[in-house]
Amino acid sequence: MADTSITMPKFAELIRQWVPNPTTIMEIGALDGADAVFLKSQFPDADVYAIEALRQNFDRYLLNLPGVTAFNALIGAKNEQVTFYEKRINGLHGMFDRGSRYGTKQYPVQCYRLDDFCANLGLPAPDVYKIDVEGAEYEIVAELARANRLDFDIILAEAHLGLEKFLALLPGYRAVETVRHSDLRSNVSLVRER
Repeated sequence: MADTSITMPKFAELIRQWVPNPTTIMEIGALDGADAVFLKSQFPDADVYAIEALRQNFDRYLLNLPGVTAFNALIGAKNEQVTFYEKRINGLHGMFDRGSRYGTKQYPVQCYRLDDFCANLGLPAPDVYKIDVEGAEYEIVAELARANRLDFDIILAEAHLGLEKFLALLPGYRAVETVRHSDLRSNVSLVRER
């Protein structure tokens, strides 16, 4: 496979194939919000939510996204205050795992369990997810499983710690598109088995 990502046009095509009329799309790890805006342009009747943990990214890019509701929050396995580490990537601030050797600056960030975050804000359960959170995707999906919330239709995720480990967290879902970047990092789109 080529060392590219699953593009947003390809993901939109997969959504149309598996979820013709999505009602709620959630991007966790929105960075600059471009993917959320693209998905809103493709599915104008859907509610699109973008969640970005780093305040710099949120303030700079996500405050005025057309048609997208954005939140400055960190999603993980627990409701707790955590310290994350920042690194600039292509002019954007990226977030890395707690205690990361890649980080250059520390930030305290409030972390929320996704189920609690959505319930507290009255957000509907998404039928489409896009998740790119530098390794925290495992704890987010594991927490959704624990809360019996593996009821979305399709997900695009970047798995940073091994594809097989990620797939094992999603029984009842199957990969329909995969791009492996290395033994540890892959992009994968999964759909719920019907």
